[in-house]
Amino acid sequence: MSKLLSTLRQDFPAVTFVAGDTFHWSPKKQTVFYVDAGIDSESSTWSLLHELGHAVLEHQTFQTDFDLLMLEVSAWDKALALGKQYGVTINPDHVQDCLDTYRDWLYQRSTCPACT
Repeated sequence: MSKLLSTLRQDFPAVTFVAGDTFHWSPKKQTVFYVDAGIDSESSTWSLLHELGHAVLEHQTFQTDFDLLMLEVSAWDKALALGKQYGVTINPDHVQDCLDTYRDWLYQRSTCPACT
């Protein structure tokens, strides 16, 4: 991923890439944060492209929980396209596993804690 990261820094000069504790996109700072540990793992590469997807799509904020899910879906779609562009194949099962965490979260928020 270090070679890819170098290429992305050149190809996306408006986006800053910074090592951090988690993978995430900060629209306020125009920064993609990535986890430096295990930087060469496949899933780290996929996460980096996903966060870059948020940046390229200029994701800012969301109003509803469903809006958040839609932002995540579109960022993964963009990551898949970026992956093709940079010769990275993102496992579709990984994408669905990540999206499932949001779907599960949405479901939990939609049920009454008293009566489920």
